[in-house]
Amino acid sequence: CTRAKPWKNKKGSAMAANTLRSATTLTGLTRVAEPLPLLRELYQSTIKVLQTLPPSAAYAKRSLAVTQERLAAVQADCVDTAQSKLGVGEIGYAIEEAQAELSLAKHMQQNKPWEGSPEVPPPNQWRWP
Repeated sequence: CTRAKPWKNKKGSAMAANTLRSATTLTGLTRVAEPLPLLRELYQSTIKVLQTLPPSAAYAKRSLAVTQERLAAVQADCVDTAQSKLGVGEIGYAIEEAQAELSLAKHMQQNKPWEGSPEVPPPNQWRWP
């Protein structure tokens, strides 16, 4: 398992042994000091929200299976192993995806799309000439 490398000054010497880079080499993707506990928390929160949705909802079934699989992948204490199991180049991508999935699950919980529209469509709305 590799650790994040400390910043180096212009002369090439390490500035501080315990100072981690504050950003990745990818624009807009910030480095998280402890990504695996954060991912575990995000996945567990998503699972809790998904379990409140009806089990017959297709979104709930599929998302629950994927989230449980991803939670199992981050149980190791090695970021490199987790990145490999999740299939992401940077663990930050997995964090962004997990945050977006949690947000979507909460949105689905609130809007209940499986209940259908309360409005009845006008006659011939779906008729094609």
